[in-house]
Amino acid sequence: MNRRSFLQSTCARGLVPVLGLPMLAACGDIAQTAGRSSGRGGRDFALLLPLTGEAAALGENMARAASLVTQAGAPDRAPKIYDTQDTAEGSANAARQAIDNGAKILLGPLRADQTAGVLAVAGNRPVITFSNDDTLGAQGAFVMGITPAQSVATMFSYARAQGLTRIAVLSRAGPLGQATETAARALAAAGGITITSVLQRDPDDGGLQGALGQAQAVFLPEGGATLAAFARALRGSDVQLLGSVQWGVADVTADANL
Repeated sequence: MNRRSFLQSTCARGLVPVLGLPMLAACGDIAQTAGRSSGRGGRDFALLLPLTGEAAALGENMARAASLVTQAGAPDRAPKIYDTQDTAEGSANAARQAIDNGAKILLGPLRADQTAGVLAVAGNRPVITFSNDDTLGAQGAFVMGITPAQSVATMFSYARAQGLTRIAVLSRAGPLGQATETAARALAAAGGITITSVLQRDPDDGGLQGALGQAQAVFLPEGGATLAAFARALRGSDVQLLGSVQWGVADVTADANL
């Protein structure tokens, strides 16, 4: 299966992954294709997930999702899961183990900084990373995470439909914040959006509300504790908060500020 045929089969299914999980719904179909030629079924597929380390809870959830896909009548097609330990070195080691066991396709790892090591040992085997860093495509990976540009385009379209045309973009400084800023500036004009400010800052810095300009809404591509801290800082303002897939890291419905 070459890169073109893989992309065609994936796009034909209309997959829109959230944290990569819906992509797993295609694993059974793709594994059948690989299995017909090798007789190995899902063992041609390997899932590289963090079963230990900081992201272990997320990795376990993704592993359960894979199990749900395959347990109904096709347990022999279940991909084998390898623990990346949520580190770059652990991800490369997991990829080596998978390849030694005959894996033809590597699904994972979770993060951009872990993907380079997997690509280095994968050879000509497709690597389908759950990262949302679209620059990994140029390095040879298939990027199945929702990218900053996809998030910006979706939320700007939604905001415009709600009559919200003046938007501030707020994030912590870092690669995600920079990629979001680049996407927002590139997409704003065509979407009828005016960017009132782009802020990359620590959520505990003061004066946040005054720095928003005349924003009607704030796009917040953050999750977990960072998102909660920004929400506290925006408490009492009348701006509409716009979220991204990163909001799925925790239960935002439990936070009164959101």
